Formats: sequence, C-alpha cells, structure tokens
Amino acid sequence: MVSHQQAIAARHNGASGVADPLENDGRFLVVWCTWGDLRVSVLREKLEPASLPQCACVVLVSGGVDSAACVDFFERQEYAVSGLHVTYGQPGARQEAAAAAAVADHYDIPLTLVRQVGARPKSDGELLGRNAFLLFTALMEIQSRPVIIALGVHSGTPYYDCTSSFLSTIQVVVDGQCDGRVRVVAPFLEWTKNEIWDYCTKHRVPVELTYSCEKGLDQPCGVCLSCRDWEALRVCEKLDNPA
Repeated sequence: MVSHQQAIAARHNGASGVADPLENDGRFLVVWCTWGDLRVSVLREKLEPASLPQCACVVLVSGGVDSAACVDFFERQEYAVSGLHVTYGQPGARQEAAAAAAVADHYDIPLTLVRQVGARPKSDGELLGRNAFLLFTALMEIQSRPVIIALGVHSGTPYYDCTSSFLSTIQVVVDGQCDGRVRVVAPFLEWTKNEIWDYCTKHRVPVELTYSCEKGLDQPCGVCLSCRDWEALRVCEKLDNPA
C-alpha cells in the first residue's frame, strides 16, 4: 500500500474531494478521485460537463458493504447509476437479494434482478469463476451499450478474481466483444477493507442494510471470511472510538 501511495503522491494536487483527469484513454478519461489520504482511479466517459450526469454505470450490487460503497462512490461522481443483482444458487441468495433491494431503494436507483439456476447448490467461500460469471451476466443484460460495469472488490483477499490481473484479462475479452464501448472498473481494488469502512463511515453508507454471511444464515455464522471481515471492522471501530 505504501508503494501505491508513493506512486500517486506526485500527482496529488492537494485538493480533497475533487477529481482531476490525468490521462486520455481514447473514449474515456482516467480520473483520480481524492478523499483525505485515499485516491482511486476510475474511468469516466468523455462527455461535455453538462451531460456528465448521463454517464451510465451499472454496479454489481451483491447486497454487501463493498458494493453499497461502490454505489455511493459513483453516485457522488454524478453517474447515472443502476444496479444489477444476480442469484445463482448461493447459500445467502434470499438475504443478499433483500439487502441489494434495500440498498437500491436507499439510493433510489433502478435494480435489475437476474436469477440463474445451476445444476447444484453453491457452497460458501471461494466459488471459481464467480466474478467473471457476474460480469458477463451484466454484459448480456446491457447489450454492449456504452457503459461502465463496476464491482466492489478490494485488496487483501486471496482470490484471483479480486486482482488487477483478472480485471485486465476480463477487459481484453470485453473489448473484443464490445469494441471499447464497455469498461470494467473496480474503484476499491487497491483499498483495504478498513479503508472502505472508513469511506462508508465518512459518507454514511447504509451498512446496516447490507448482508455479508457466506453461509446464508439469518444470524451471521461468525466463521466465514465475510463474517471475519465484519468482526475485524467492529474491533477497529471500538479501538478508534472507545466508549
């Protein structure tokens, strides 16, 4: 993380909460957005300022904290945000769908629900091909119109489909299908879970509406990776805000 901060320090203009274009990537601008000491790059379609609110962004809304923060992030960047939630036989499908709907309702964005039926129930933990499946499901739904597809993956997870290498590979395939009209972005890719939590706290993201237990229990199991993340965040919050 330090090397990332050092790399972007030279580009820091000192103004908090603003976005400044750094590069021209054909149809899109690479934009850096700053919140305190955190900076994150996103792709913004090159349009006139008056039409920026019409930039389309489809967020993969899982019902968890990270995707809720992702919705908030792009709403604050004045994109025309919509959500896509996919059920695919995961243990927490019912609770996740309800949480995704609650988050979409909070931000007053349209939410598309896609139900996929597999040959067998899915287990908790790592599900091979999950994020690729979700992204290509979104691609099928948007039908190649100019849009950004965003997901809330972050650093510190052991899964390949939460890495920059995965996203670069996916983008190559999407470019081949859509001729550059669709971009896949993960604004929190280099953020830790704690940094996302700090963002949520600062911007009052409704984390109480989210659901994250991978086992699909009404009462969180406390042992899956998502539950352990939650517990670690609660401990950090207590340390930062002692009674």
